Amino acid sequence: MQQEKENKQHYTHDQVKAANNANLLDFIQDSGVQLRRVGHDSYKGVEHDSLVITPSKNSFYWNSMSTGGVGALDFATKYLLADSNLEEGEKFQKGMELVLKSSAGQFIPHKEDLQPFAFNKNQLSKQFNQAYAYLTKTRKINPKLIKQLHEAGLIEQNQYGNALFLWRDPTTRKIKGASIQGTKINHEKYGKRGTLKKIEPNSTKGFGFSFSVGKPENLYFFEAPIDAMSYYCLHPKLHNSQFIAMDGLKKTVFANYFKLADNQLSQIQSGVKTINFGVDNDAAGTQFMETFQEDDGTYKHLVNSQGEMVPINRVSPSSTEGKDWNEVLQRKSKLSYHSKTLSFKKKQFELTPAYATNHAVTQMEHLLDDYNLTSQNSKVYVSNNKINTIYSNPHAPEILGLIQLDTQDLLNATTIIAKDRTNQYKAINKHIDQQELLDKTINYVVAKNLTTGLYKPKIGATRANLSMNQKEVREQVINSRSYFMKKAKEVEQFEQSPVFSKIHHILKKQDKLLNRSTSSLNIKNEENRYLLTGCLKKGNAKKSFAININPTVLAENDDKISQLFNQKLSNHKSIKNSFKRSYINQQNIVNREM
Repeated sequence: MQQEKENKQHYTHDQVKAANNANLLDFIQDSGVQLRRVGHDSYKGVEHDSLVITPSKNSFYWNSMSTGGVGALDFATKYLLADSNLEEGEKFQKGMELVLKSSAGQFIPHKEDLQPFAFNKNQLSKQFNQAYAYLTKTRKINPKLIKQLHEAGLIEQNQYGNALFLWRDPTTRKIKGASIQGTKINHEKYGKRGTLKKIEPNSTKGFGFSFSVGKPENLYFFEAPIDAMSYYCLHPKLHNSQFIAMDGLKKTVFANYFKLADNQLSQIQSGVKTINFGVDNDAAGTQFMETFQEDDGTYKHLVNSQGEMVPINRVSPSSTEGKDWNEVLQRKSKLSYHSKTLSFKKKQFELTPAYATNHAVTQMEHLLDDYNLTSQNSKVYVSNNKINTIYSNPHAPEILGLIQLDTQDLLNATTIIAKDRTNQYKAINKHIDQQELLDKTINYVVAKNLTTGLYKPKIGATRANLSMNQKEVREQVINSRSYFMKKAKEVEQFEQSPVFSKIHHILKKQDKLLNRSTSSLNIKNEENRYLLTGCLKKGNAKKSFAININPTVLAENDDKISQLFNQKLSNHKSIKNSFKRSYINQQNIVNREM
């Protein structure tokens, strides 16, 4: 301990000030982090496209982690060293070292000339075919909805074939800004997302893409225009509602549209009835919603112009449905946003290489997250007709494993296995939806691919900012091989059937929500029940458990199953009272959210 103190560098006040004020853009480029420009004063990360840099403010914000800061030192500690497992003091030391050794100069602030938004009509194309095809075929949004929004002047196509979502003032119909959604997929240029996505320069703060069905009594907020439209397609009976895209997680948009709608309704002696947030089912969405929580875990209430309480609700998709509402929509077989005027005859589902590849990438991302195989460096991407999966041991984030799956092999394996399963169902006169069967088959093939890779991992170390010497690397490789072997057995066991996979997924989601961890998981299919065993840890308390699960329980929705699991665990005799009290307090907060 004494030696550690002696090794610490003592920095002067001027050095710390200089590191805080170092030019962020210079430092990022010096650090080797790749960026792409998305606006006159905005950059996004290539590897992590939720990372947004604003050069004029010398600031950054990492949306997926809900963290940000100003200056190079903040970026070093909160982004570069995010997965380093260093204590705060050690991060500061390492961050100072990185900044002072870089060639970044000092940030010189300058005033931005903010011009009012002026929409350039010359950019509009007379055609709408590319935007229409992308939104309806790739994103699976109801064609009649897209046509109506296009006719209403809310969606257009520009000269490059991109979709334009116009931000019209609900009261004046004036265009206050616009979001651009690319229609061509290019992962090399646009990173994980694969398409262009940006906001037009000088778009008016507090506005976004929106459309209404009846009076704006119920406000629904989403992170993107496509999510807003997808939610309406999935909930066709909604009426007297307004659907608003925040283009991120922006309270300014929420506050402005609540005020606009409430003022409009006050003219007919009415007011806003409900506020609903359909944000993504991820850490950033959860943290955003926590800003609306009271101390007891319930969401706050607003008061409308009529003095009535306006509840705030979260309407995110469940973990098994998908991360966002468009992901849910793409998995659904029926596409209708108004049952009276729109109805779609279900066509025979056809498996295409693009569908199989996209579904496999999404499933692999879910598996890495569920089985704790992610870090800042992990990712799943397609290149040269191969699905490349880079996974990691979170306890050694600089040690990476690589798995590759040929897209043609994926298609062939899925087709063969699905055909065999179809014949089995026919033999017992059991009907199964063709798309559902193929989705489950792709999930099975992907899980097998991950298991094989974990048993015999191809291991390497990230080159960027490697903080270990050769001996430490060898030790971490040995530890990671052991870790990957344990995870291989867990994946192999729980992904052998959709039922076991569902149990595992729900349990791991609850781990994150309740700030606990479950390990040594094992499940057995016994007579008329499933036996789930494992070890539960929260804080310093650690206890084993064994719970019986009635198969009929699994017919409930995910939230109900989660509550039943939590109840069984908190009532378990092997969990001490002190552990149980802490656990139940957390459980009550989460259950109120559900």
